[in-house]
Amino acid sequence: MWQPSDNVIDSTDAAVQSWQQGDVYQQGDTAWVALRDQPLTEATEALGGTGLGVTQARDDYLVVVSQTCDIIRDCWEPPDNSGGRPFILVCPVVTLDGEELTCAKKGWIPRYAYLPGLGSNCFANLDRCSAVEKTILIAASGQLDGCGSNDERRRFAEAVGEYFSRFAFPDGMEKAVNKMRSRFREKHDGGGKEGALMRDVNQVRVCPVSTWDVETIEVELTFIVEPLSLPRLDPCAEPPVLDPDLLNWADNDPSINDVVERLTNTGTPEERNYLWQMLAQRWARLADNSGKVRIVGAEAVSASEYSFQRMRQEPKLSFDHISLDTPTRAKQSSAN
Repeated sequence: MWQPSDNVIDSTDAAVQSWQQGDVYQQGDTAWVALRDQPLTEATEALGGTGLGVTQARDDYLVVVSQTCDIIRDCWEPPDNSGGRPFILVCPVVTLDGEELTCAKKGWIPRYAYLPGLGSNCFANLDRCSAVEKTILIAASGQLDGCGSNDERRRFAEAVGEYFSRFAFPDGMEKAVNKMRSRFREKHDGGGKEGALMRDVNQVRVCPVSTWDVETIEVELTFIVEPLSLPRLDPCAEPPVLDPDLLNWADNDPSINDVVERLTNTGTPEERNYLWQMLAQRWARLADNSGKVRIVGAEAVSASEYSFQRMRQEPKLSFDHISLDTPTRAKQSSAN
């Protein structure tokens, strides 16, 4: 039975003990398989040739994507004892600017995981993850903490986990939510009242009304809201008696701006809950229901009430996780 030399095993296991998920090293190589005569990247084009081949690219910085528990695990064990973990995943670091940088920092482009310890415009490009043997870390130079703090390391881990576990929404989801997405991007970080309420929305989840494999898919949106903004009502209490003036006003089908204004100036839990439901439904009305996916309703739920069971059943809506009807392009560059 073949095995690495004891020196290689010992030196590798010792070296990896100082590495964590999110650590960065300088001047590293990644590789991917490509058809040489049908290149999709400049790196493959530069190699020339025909047929199936391996494209190798050198990047200024690479970040370790594997979980820390897998990094520090023994690199070799006998096959009857799992065989060890000789590989780690790494990906290149890219720098972003302009609107792409703004959206990536907000978490709207999940293929980019923020690395604030390296720079305010630095991200892991998770689309280009490569497996390398752990011996690479023995020779790696310029080890850096790409995250900068434990909190940022936790956020990096969450971003990596979300990228690899994201739900494959059907074609047509992008078309349905595009107008709502644009409104959130436009107002989320602004100084207006609607932007302030948007910042109280932690997540948007998608609840299928129909199954995912029918010709026309109907879904409802769930806006998960900070508990301080959307107070929890006692489910055992009698339904609240709302102000008749509020109900008369609601019968006149107020606009998003009108709902935002009234919600901003309302303090009672019962009325805030009622108005949050109206706002969620108004946002959902922005949907384009002319395609395969139709948004037929929405609700706002306090984060303190949203259950783990629902989370498992309702995939998260992210602005880059959904299937696109038309291709998009992303600019990439190496870290400075």
